[in-house]
Amino acid sequence: YAASFNGHIDVVKLLLENGADITVADNDGWTPVYAASFDGHIDVVKLLLENGANITIVDNEGVTPVNAASLNGHVEVVKLLLENGADITVADNDGWTPVYAASFNGHVEVVKLLLENGANITVVDNEGVTPVNAASLNGHVEVVKLLLENEADITVGDNDGWTPVYAASDRGHVEVVKLLLENGADITVADNEGVMPVNAASFNGHVEVVKLLLENGADIMVGDNDGWTPVYAASFNGHADVAKLLLENGADITVADNNG
Repeated sequence: YAASFNGHIDVVKLLLENGADITVADNDGWTPVYAASFDGHIDVVKLLLENGANITIVDNEGVTPVNAASLNGHVEVVKLLLENGADITVADNDGWTPVYAASFNGHVEVVKLLLENGANITVVDNEGVTPVNAASLNGHVEVVKLLLENEADITVGDNDGWTPVYAASDRGHVEVVKLLLENGADITVADNEGVMPVNAASFNGHVEVVKLLLENGADIMVGDNDGWTPVYAASFNGHADVAKLLLENGADITVADNNG
C-alpha cells in the first residue's frame, strides 16, 4: 500500500512477486489501487490492474478509485480506469460522482473525458448541487463553459435555492457570471431566503459582479426575506465601494429592513 501511494513501481512489483495481498485496505478503506489512483501513479495503477486489482472497492467515504482520480485531476489514470470498466455513475457518500468531483475542482480535461464516456451532468449531490453549480461556485470558468456546451441546465437551484449564477455572484467570480449571463441566466431568481444574485454580491463586497449585474438589469430595490436590499447588505458589511456604486444607480437608503 505505502509503495503504491508513493508511486514506487519497482517496490510494488517486488512485493507482488512475493505474494503481497492487493485486496487489503488501510483504516480509511484505501486499497493499493485506490491509493495509486488518488495520487496519479499511472504505472502503478496499470501494474495493479494487471495483477487483478478490484476497482469497484470504495473507501470509507464511498469513494471509488475513478472518483478519487477525477477529484485530483489525474486524467490519464481516469482514462486507464475507464478502459478497465470503471463505473462513472457511482457516487460517494456525499453524492459526488466522478464528473461532479472533477467539476468541483476545475479539472476540465477530466470533465471532458468523462463526458465523452457518457457522464450524467444532471445528477446532484446530497445538497442538490449539480456539476455546473459546483463549477460556478468555485469559479472554474472553463469547466462551466464545457458543461454549457453539453447542455447543462443553469436554471436548477440546489437545496438552498442557489442557481449557478447566484453561486458565482455570491463568491465573486465575475467571468463565470458573465458567461452564465451570455447563456441566459436569470438574475431575478432568489434563493430560499429571498436573496437575489445582486444582493449576495453586494453583501460580500464583489463590486465588479454588482456592476455587471446592474448592467444586465438587476433590480436593486428588492429586499430579501429580512428586508435587506443590496445597499443595506453592502452597508451592513462595510463595503463602501459597492454602496457607492449602488447609490450612483439610484439605491434608496431610506428603505429599512424588517426590524426598521
